Amino acid sequence: MVTTWTVTRTGNRVRVNIMEADDFKHGDTEAISVAIEGYLADDSVKVLHLNGPALMNGEPLNGLGPAMKHLGNLARSRGKAFDVGPI
Repeated sequence: MVTTWTVTRTGNRVRVNIMEADDFKHGDTEAISVAIEGYLADDSVKVLHLNGPALMNGEPLNGLGPAMKHLGNLARSRGKAFDVGPI
């Protein structure tokens, strides 16, 4: 299955919504990183929020831990808070 996700911005919060995924590959993480880079460069953005239906399925997604670490590090390196949930 292909991982499907969207990126939206509301006010000072950028949301990455993971809609479908069986696992999370490094390429998925890199694609999301590229998609959010412009948002993270904006000083008015304060929070990167990762969530979505795929995170709420019973079993944790393979590769989600490294993806969360990478995205969290990216957000914090740009001075943004990183928020995950619900899981």
